[in-house]
Amino acid sequence: MKKYLPLLLAVIAIGLLTACGGDDDASPTPTTSSGQQTPTVALPTGPTPTRTPVSVPIIAEITVFAASSLTGAFTQIGEDFEAAYPGFGVNFNFSGSQDLRTQLEQGAQADVFASADNVQMEAASQSGLVTGQRNIFAHNKLVIIVPKANEANIKTPQDLAKAGIKLMIAGENVPAGRYTRQFLDAVSATASFGAGYKSAVLANVVSEASNVKEVAAAVQLDEVDAGVVYITDVTDVIADDVTTIDIPEAVNQTAAYPISLTYSGFSSEAPQLFMDYVLDDLGQETLASFGFTKVDQ
Repeated sequence: MKKYLPLLLAVIAIGLLTACGGDDDASPTPTTSSGQQTPTVALPTGPTPTRTPVSVPIIAEITVFAASSLTGAFTQIGEDFEAAYPGFGVNFNFSGSQDLRTQLEQGAQADVFASADNVQMEAASQSGLVTGQRNIFAHNKLVIIVPKANEANIKTPQDLAKAGIKLMIAGENVPAGRYTRQFLDAVSATASFGAGYKSAVLANVVSEASNVKEVAAAVQLDEVDAGVVYITDVTDVIADDVTTIDIPEAVNQTAAYPISLTYSGFSSEAPQLFMDYVLDDLGQETLASFGFTKVDQ
């Protein structure tokens, strides 16, 4: 992060010049292009006890498009990043990775794209939406969840094939849905499950979600008998309402999360600074605290 020190010093210098350029009552309140008041971050007061506290205006807004499974971790990372780098603000758009890629293709503006799989990132690259610099910043695993009441008496992965249960998974184009189908392919090739397992499980699917958070919410609300989500989706918010069933490690799928800058972002170092923060130790520790597996540094 040392290479960004001149940029941060410039941000603070701008704040000091703004604060000292005239009488407080005469200085206009910083606003955005839409006329709304720009948020400011207070800095410590100077050595003179009577000096007015200096504040640094948000001069660089970073827009991050991120997979819905990153909602908790990236929200925390955004707050920590803003605290560490006054003058930079982070705005998030969380959704299914395929939806985010489509939004970019349709002209939505973003500075950073964080996907839940390489398929959507590669599609974004083929469309000329992201730069060639791409980094895997986290890994994830699948898990089966059932409502706490578990009226369908689902206790093992084999039980997903029982006739009549109501199962919800993510759609085929959603990263979590693709990983789920890869798990079904892998487990169907084993003797303990059998070749008919995948077709029996898919026959029980009553709904396919556009993102994995929808699956977790449906199971929590007891709308379906079971769902397949990421381990990180079993948050404190739903943990008391669901029971998890592990998928055998040999057939579970490792989700790889890539991050890249986009070509639609503004020309500054701010998006790269955010991406570096995600990849560095502090960002990695936050991801790990939300259940993600850290990448090798």
